[in-house]
Amino acid sequence: MAWITSDSGAPHFAELDMYQVVSASGTGIYRLTFRLKVSPNSKQPDGIANVIWLSADLYCPSSRTGKIVARSHCADPFDIRPDSNWTTVDIHFDLTPLQIDALEHIRAGGGLNCELVFHGAVFQNQRFVQLRRESFNYHCEQSAWIKLLDSMQYRKTMLIEVPLLSGATDPRWEEAVSQLAAADNQFRLGHYRETVAGCRKVIEVLELVGGTDNGGKESRQRTKSQRIVEMRNTFKALTHLASHHGDDISITTSWGMVDAQAALTLTSTFYRLSVEAANNQD
Repeated sequence: MAWITSDSGAPHFAELDMYQVVSASGTGIYRLTFRLKVSPNSKQPDGIANVIWLSADLYCPSSRTGKIVARSHCADPFDIRPDSNWTTVDIHFDLTPLQIDALEHIRAGGGLNCELVFHGAVFQNQRFVQLRRESFNYHCEQSAWIKLLDSMQYRKTMLIEVPLLSGATDPRWEEAVSQLAAADNQFRLGHYRETVAGCRKVIEVLELVGGTDNGGKESRQRTKSQRIVEMRNTFKALTHLASHHGDDISITTSWGMVDAQAALTLTSTFYRLSVEAANNQD
């Protein structure tokens, strides 16, 4: 909760509280909207106050950064009437992919702690009144944040732009895409070992549909496709540590966010290369 208050501390024009958080996608940006409940102060003595501008800075306090993440657009002007009911005002943040990445890094698979710091001005009784800097904290639960990511289509953009096979396709390609989406979902939940293990399942499907010919031991004689298979085999050996728990090395190996991101990137790359090779054979 925060107040819309003059810089002198009086009067309190209205009380701000969180009402709803929604999201939407745009061209090159992701819009995050904090819908605030504005409750007028019935004891505010000086009549109608016109909020001519109200904006906010978004901070996400963490052990790594206390820096501002984004600055909002100014909300549309609105009136505060002491004798009226509460209303809502939207504070829009248009975030770039880099800013969303920063938020994802901060939350590290969990919920997201946000702090909104407000700025603004009011016109009342023929004069402008600067608003006092006010702030409040908001915690977005993990499940709610993932829904917001889906609504702004961040997941679709940041996962893999999956290329399509031309002509008739082996249904196992669909299985690879399904497993890749499942691995990405584990990443969003902060389950990094499970993300890497899921990537191994994708690689196993790619072996079935794309073959395992790496050209044998004579590396100089390998073709491009055989060298790609060898790279894929090496990556598969790495993911073995996340998929199995029967030895000391697997049990003691830790997997972090960067590991999981790299695994998803490599897996999607191998998928794309496999699709390209399959299309070229048609």
